[in-house]
Amino acid sequence: MTWMLQSLLSFSKNVSDISPLNLFTGLLVLAIASVIYTEKLRIPLTGYWSLVPPLFMILNPYLAQCILYSYDSLTILIAFAVALVASLQWRPAGGQQFISDVLLLVIVMVLYQSGLNVFIAGVALMIVSRVGNGQPVWHWLSGKVTALLVAVFIYKFAISMPLIPASDTYSMRHNQLLMPGSGALDVLTGSVQRYYSLFISAYPGWTAGFALIPLILGTVALGVVVCRLHQRRPHNAGLLLLMVISLSVAVGAVAGLSLLLAIPVFAPRMLAAWGVTVLFCFFISVQAWPALRHWLA
Repeated sequence: MTWMLQSLLSFSKNVSDISPLNLFTGLLVLAIASVIYTEKLRIPLTGYWSLVPPLFMILNPYLAQCILYSYDSLTILIAFAVALVASLQWRPAGGQQFISDVLLLVIVMVLYQSGLNVFIAGVALMIVSRVGNGQPVWHWLSGKVTALLVAVFIYKFAISMPLIPASDTYSMRHNQLLMPGSGALDVLTGSVQRYYSLFISAYPGWTAGFALIPLILGTVALGVVVCRLHQRRPHNAGLLLLMVISLSVAVGAVAGLSLLLAIPVFAPRMLAAWGVTVLFCFFISVQAWPALRHWLA
């Protein structure tokens, strides 16, 4: 997939250094996907304020490392863009939507596997959006989860295992899933600690407020929205619980499926889902305090 993209951009069968065209193209695709995604959220912002939500992804501090690569910036940024699109619903629930989801997620993995983290965060945010708009959730969510599992299975057993040569030690080393066992918990715990250390390294000292304030606002706002929904729909305890869990999923998606690797890669670009997580906190805050939406923006 990388070779195909490079060939299209350079009009050549050889991989040539055509930077910064890779970066500009990747950013353009991600910007378009971010706009499409935020439009689907129906955030009640007007005028120039409506330009704010897509910037949560584009101005994500963990996206900075991705744009340093002459070649990989294109594939990484497109993977994130496709992951955002895959978390949406384009067709009525059914076979066509499921097949398109699987294909999009396979594309994400052949471009950059950690794009699945962005997909998970995107789905978590869409849960809150769909519940708030009174759209069906459970059938849609089951379709997304099943598509993710099928896509991972296809990539793992039909693409990566047959095609990755044994001489590619890097891919072989970082393509192994964490198998259940006595040492699995230690690996998982160590990965969480290292990802956490990597995360806070972007916010030293007082700048930690840029990470804590959105999370605090999002948590309080989620409580407010859940209480309001409980008053209007007292019998939908399952949906309310799903909304509460969705914030934890959006936060956990920052490291996401990267934690399931036996030998994870610890690099800032693995944490790109943070942009969607902050967007989650912004979206739920606007729902909780609509009178303050311009101030929040």
